[in-house]
Amino acid sequence: MAPLLVISGPSGIGKTYLVEQLKEHGFLPVLMTTTRPPRPNEVPGVDYEFLERGEYDRATEETADFFMNNEFFGHKYGIRRSAIERIWELGKVPVLAIYIQVVGQVIQAYPAAKRVYLVPAHVSLLQKRLRLRNGSDEPETSYRLEKAKEELALIRDLRYQALYDSIITVQDDGNESLIQCLIEFAHR
Repeated sequence: MAPLLVISGPSGIGKTYLVEQLKEHGFLPVLMTTTRPPRPNEVPGVDYEFLERGEYDRATEETADFFMNNEFFGHKYGIRRSAIERIWELGKVPVLAIYIQVVGQVIQAYPAAKRVYLVPAHVSLLQKRLRLRNGSDEPETSYRLEKAKEELALIRDLRYQALYDSIITVQDDGNESLIQCLIEFAHR
């Protein structure tokens, strides 16, 4: 069976971008379920399974399919076992882009998952990327940057470091070498 690759890191580190690039190399993103509204460029059923809050709560209570269930930035997020199994049935490598706060739930469900945490070479990298992503929404950018700093403080703790197989520093460039590193890491 193909491994499950878990990529964690603070908001703005480039998790979504990396997952998109890995698709060209036999990886597929795991479809997550969320209660947040779709962003303008997101396609329901492709980028996320979008559910109303009540629908989401019923789905997580009525089925054992969800192994991860948490709340970030005021919205619920979950992952179904069936979403991972569908990717394995296709002979591909499932990849999850998640925050540090839920990696323990993944480890409980999939202890053999390959887990990598991405840290920025400089916090200014996150600030730049978040500003590009959020445009003129300065409150959203500031909020996500503060949360990113909190998450980076967590990964300095050895208890959190122990949750990961590898911690990789991300530069502002060099995405090709990072993608190659992730491919090799997943297949070790």
